[in-house]
Amino acid sequence: MGKDVYQQLADSYRLDPKGLQYNYLNETDPTQWFNPYVEMLHSAKYLNMRTYAFSIDDAVGFQQHKGEGLIYAVGSTNGLQNTHELNPNEIVNVAYGQDPQTTYLWQTSTYVCKDGVPHVVDLTEFPSYEFFPLNSGGYPCQVAATLNNTTTKSFGISQGPPNLKIDCSSATDPDWCSRITVSALPQTPLNRDHISPPSVPKK
Repeated sequence: MGKDVYQQLADSYRLDPKGLQYNYLNETDPTQWFNPYVEMLHSAKYLNMRTYAFSIDDAVGFQQHKGEGLIYAVGSTNGLQNTHELNPNEIVNVAYGQDPQTTYLWQTSTYVCKDGVPHVVDLTEFPSYEFFPLNSGGYPCQVAATLNNTTTKSFGISQGPPNLKIDCSSATDPDWCSRITVSALPQTPLNRDHISPPSVPKK
Protein backbone atom coordinates (compact mmCIF):
# COMPACT_ATOMS: atom_id res chain seq x y z
CA MET A 1 0.00 0.00 0.00
CA GLY A 2 1.41 3.37 -1.01
CA LYS A 3 1.89 6.21 1.47
CA ASP A 4 -0.81 8.33 -0.18
CA VAL A 5 -3.35 5.50 0.00
CA TYR A 6 -2.47 4.83 3.63
CA GLN A 7 -2.82 8.52 4.51
CA GLN A 8 -6.19 8.69 2.78
CA LEU A 9 -7.46 5.70 4.73
CA ALA A 10 -6.04 7.03 8.01
CA ASP A 11 -7.63 10.43 7.47
CA SER A 12 -11.01 8.90 6.67
CA TYR A 13 -10.79 7.06 9.99
CA ARG A 14 -9.47 9.87 12.19
CA LEU A 15 -9.29 13.41 10.83
CA ASP A 16 -12.09 14.01 8.38
CA PRO A 17 -15.27 15.29 10.10
CA LYS A 18 -17.08 12.60 8.11
CA GLY A 19 -14.64 9.92 9.27
CA LEU A 20 -15.60 7.07 11.55
CA GLN A 21 -14.05 8.44 14.74
CA TYR A 22 -15.91 11.72 14.36
CA ASN A 23 -19.19 10.53 12.94
CA TYR A 24 -20.97 11.82 16.07
CA LEU A 25 -20.60 15.30 14.51
CA ASN A 26 -22.95 14.36 11.66
CA GLU A 27 -24.87 11.33 12.92
CA THR A 28 -27.93 12.38 14.93
CA ASP A 29 -28.65 8.87 16.22
CA PRO A 30 -26.22 8.19 19.15
CA THR A 31 -26.70 4.44 18.73
CA GLN A 32 -24.94 4.76 15.38
CA TRP A 33 -21.86 6.55 16.71
CA PHE A 34 -18.73 4.58 15.90
CA ASN A 35 -16.87 5.66 19.06
CA PRO A 36 -18.73 7.91 21.54
CA TYR A 37 -15.60 8.20 23.68
CA VAL A 38 -14.06 10.53 21.09
CA GLU A 39 -16.68 13.16 21.91
CA MET A 40 -16.35 12.57 25.65
CA LEU A 41 -12.57 13.05 25.60
CA HIS A 42 -11.98 15.67 22.90
CA SER A 43 -15.19 17.72 22.78
CA ALA A 44 -15.30 21.12 24.50
CA LYS A 45 -18.67 20.04 25.91
CA TYR A 46 -16.99 17.41 28.10
CA LEU A 47 -13.31 16.79 29.02
CA ASN A 48 -11.82 18.90 26.17
CA MET A 49 -8.56 16.93 26.35
CA ARG A 50 -6.05 17.51 23.58
CA THR A 51 -4.21 14.25 24.24
CA TYR A 52 -3.72 11.61 26.91
CA ALA A 53 -1.79 8.41 27.53
CA PHE A 54 -3.69 6.05 25.24
CA SER A 55 -5.29 8.26 22.64
CA ILE A 56 -8.07 6.83 20.54
CA ASP A 57 -7.37 9.61 18.07
CA ASP A 58 -3.66 10.26 17.58
CA ALA A 59 -4.19 13.22 15.20
CA VAL A 60 -3.59 15.54 18.15
CA GLY A 61 -1.31 13.51 20.39
CA PHE A 62 1.23 12.34 17.81
CA GLN A 63 3.23 15.48 17.01
CA GLN A 64 6.88 14.31 16.70
CA HIS A 65 8.43 17.45 18.16
CA LYS A 66 11.80 17.52 19.86
CA GLY A 67 11.57 17.63 23.63
CA GLU A 68 13.84 18.27 26.55
CA GLY A 69 12.83 15.31 28.70
CA LEU A 70 9.64 14.04 30.27
CA ILE A 71 7.14 16.51 31.67
CA TYR A 72 4.20 15.40 33.80
CA ALA A 73 1.26 17.68 34.48
CA VAL A 74 -1.96 16.86 36.28
CA GLY A 75 -5.00 19.09 36.17
CA SER A 76 -3.59 22.27 34.67
CA THR A 77 -0.72 24.00 32.89
CA ASN A 78 0.72 25.39 36.14
CA GLY A 79 4.46 24.79 36.24
CA LEU A 80 4.81 23.90 32.59
CA GLN A 81 7.47 25.60 30.49
CA ASN A 82 4.82 26.25 27.84
CA THR A 83 1.35 27.15 29.04
CA HIS A 84 -0.11 27.48 25.54
CA GLU A 85 -2.39 24.72 24.34
CA LEU A 86 -0.86 23.07 21.28
CA ASN A 87 -2.72 24.09 18.16
CA PRO A 88 -1.45 22.04 15.19
CA ASN A 89 -2.38 24.96 12.91
CA GLU A 90 0.23 27.18 14.60
CA ILE A 91 3.20 24.90 13.97
CA VAL A 92 5.71 26.30 11.46
CA ASN A 93 7.56 24.00 9.05
CA VAL A 94 10.91 25.06 7.55
CA ALA A 95 12.25 22.94 4.66
CA TYR A 96 15.55 24.07 3.14
CA GLY A 97 16.11 23.19 -0.50
CA GLN A 98 19.26 21.33 -1.47
CA ASP A 99 20.71 18.92 -3.98
CA PRO A 100 23.80 16.98 -2.79
CA GLN A 101 25.27 17.09 -6.32
CA THR A 102 24.85 20.75 -7.24
CA THR A 103 24.25 22.82 -4.10
CA TYR A 104 25.93 23.50 -0.79
CA LEU A 105 24.47 21.43 2.04
CA TRP A 106 22.77 22.88 5.08
CA GLN A 107 24.45 22.08 8.41
CA THR A 108 22.52 23.76 11.23
CA SER A 109 19.65 26.15 11.73
CA THR A 110 18.96 28.42 14.68
CA TYR A 111 15.65 30.08 15.44
CA VAL A 112 15.08 32.77 18.06
CA CYS A 113 11.62 34.09 18.83
CA LYS A 114 10.26 36.71 21.21
CA ASP A 115 11.72 35.17 24.38
CA GLY A 116 15.26 35.59 22.99
CA VAL A 117 16.29 31.96 23.55
CA PRO A 118 18.20 30.39 20.59
CA HIS A 119 17.24 26.88 19.49
CA VAL A 120 19.74 24.98 17.33
CA VAL A 121 18.59 22.29 14.89
CA ASP A 122 20.90 19.81 13.13
CA LEU A 123 20.20 19.75 9.38
CA THR A 124 22.86 17.27 8.29
CA GLU A 125 20.52 14.28 8.17
CA PHE A 126 17.40 16.08 6.97
CA PRO A 127 17.20 19.80 6.06
CA SER A 128 13.72 20.30 7.48
CA TYR A 129 12.14 20.82 10.89
CA GLU A 130 9.03 22.10 12.64
CA PHE A 131 8.68 24.36 15.63
CA PHE A 132 5.91 25.96 17.67
CA PRO A 133 6.73 29.69 18.05
CA LEU A 134 4.36 30.13 21.00
CA ASN A 135 6.73 27.85 22.94
CA SER A 136 9.36 30.55 22.46
CA GLY A 137 7.33 33.62 23.29
CA GLY A 138 5.67 34.10 19.92
CA TYR A 139 6.50 36.41 17.05
CA PRO A 140 8.64 37.91 15.66
CA CYS A 141 11.15 35.11 15.08
CA GLN A 142 14.56 35.19 13.42
CA VAL A 143 15.76 32.08 11.59
CA ALA A 144 19.31 31.47 10.33
CA ALA A 145 21.00 28.49 8.72
CA THR A 146 24.64 27.71 7.98
CA LEU A 147 25.88 25.88 4.88
CA ASN A 148 28.88 23.58 4.63
CA ASN A 149 30.81 26.44 2.98
CA THR A 150 30.28 28.36 6.30
CA THR A 151 27.90 30.88 4.69
CA THR A 152 24.90 31.85 6.79
CA LYS A 153 21.49 32.73 5.33
CA SER A 154 18.75 34.25 7.46
CA PHE A 155 15.19 35.53 7.42
CA GLY A 156 12.54 36.74 9.82
CA ILE A 157 8.98 35.64 10.51
CA SER A 158 6.77 38.57 11.40
CA GLN A 159 3.45 36.71 11.52
CA GLY A 160 2.50 33.07 11.95
CA PRO A 161 -0.06 30.77 10.35
CA PRO A 162 -2.59 30.81 8.83
CA ASN A 163 -1.09 33.81 6.98
CA LEU A 164 2.60 33.37 7.71
CA LYS A 165 4.75 36.30 6.60
CA ILE A 166 8.48 36.42 5.90
CA ASP A 167 10.50 39.51 6.82
CA CYS A 168 13.70 40.14 4.84
CA SER A 169 14.56 43.52 6.40
CA SER A 170 17.45 42.10 8.44
CA ALA A 171 18.35 39.13 6.22
CA THR A 172 22.03 38.37 5.63
CA ASP A 173 21.23 37.92 1.91
CA PRO A 174 18.10 39.90 0.91
CA ASP A 175 18.05 38.44 -2.61
CA TRP A 176 18.08 34.87 -1.28
CA CYS A 177 15.46 35.79 1.31
CA SER A 178 13.19 37.30 -1.36
CA ARG A 179 13.04 33.90 -3.08
CA ILE A 180 11.65 32.09 -0.03
CA THR A 181 8.20 30.66 -0.69
CA VAL A 182 5.39 30.22 1.83
CA SER A 183 2.78 27.60 1.04
CA ALA A 184 0.11 25.30 2.44
CA LEU A 185 -0.31 21.56 2.08
CA PRO A 186 -3.13 20.29 -0.15
CA GLN A 187 -5.05 19.02 2.89
CA THR A 188 -4.76 22.43 4.63
CA PRO A 189 -5.01 24.96 1.76
CA LEU A 190 -6.07 27.82 4.04
CA ASN A 191 -3.19 27.36 6.51
CA ARG A 192 0.00 28.82 5.03
CA ASP A 193 2.58 27.33 7.39
CA HIS A 194 5.33 25.82 5.19
CA ILE A 195 8.47 27.89 4.56
CA SER A 196 10.72 26.77 1.70
CA PRO A 197 14.04 28.64 1.58
CA PRO A 198 15.90 28.11 -1.72
CA SER A 199 19.03 26.06 -2.17
CA VAL A 200 22.43 27.68 -2.74
CA PRO A 201 24.21 26.49 -5.93
CA LYS A 202 27.90 25.59 -5.76
CA LYS A 203 30.07 28.08 -7.59
